[in-house]
Amino acid sequence: MKTRSSFTVFLAVLVTLLVLLAAATWIMLRDDGDIASGPQREPGVAAVGERTLAEATQARFLSIFASDSAGGLASYMVGGSTEEFTEFGTAITNSQPVEGASDATFSDLLVFSFGSNDTLELSYSRTRNQYIFSDRLYQPTTDLAPMIAKVEQKFQT
Repeated sequence: MKTRSSFTVFLAVLVTLLVLLAAATWIMLRDDGDIASGPQREPGVAAVGERTLAEATQARFLSIFASDSAGGLASYMVGGSTEEFTEFGTAITNSQPVEGASDATFSDLLVFSFGSNDTLELSYSRTRNQYIFSDRLYQPTTDLAPMIAKVEQKFQT
């Protein structure tokens, strides 16, 4: 009986996290066209107090929140002093803006953590190898999908 109850709690927490992730993604991606919504800024440049793409390699660690087609959510952490982390950070730091619009494939979340409440968060699409930063699409210099898969594989064994 306890197993069934634990599974129900786990499922409820998972569904709640997915709803929160979907809401956060929707808020980040929506563009209501309001001119008064805020100042326009150059690509790759953050507003005051926000992190920039150039700072990705300076983070303490990277958290990867990956979702699958079945609605499952998993999280992985990559330490800031590892070769893996440097590869992720360099791919983000040297990325270029691209034209296009976001879609439902932007389901992974990359969070570079610098300290308490100090992060750089990017919605990532494995199928397109693009991420969203400051309402703009970017193409990393390296395909992040195999890098994420390698991290996932390491934690699954």
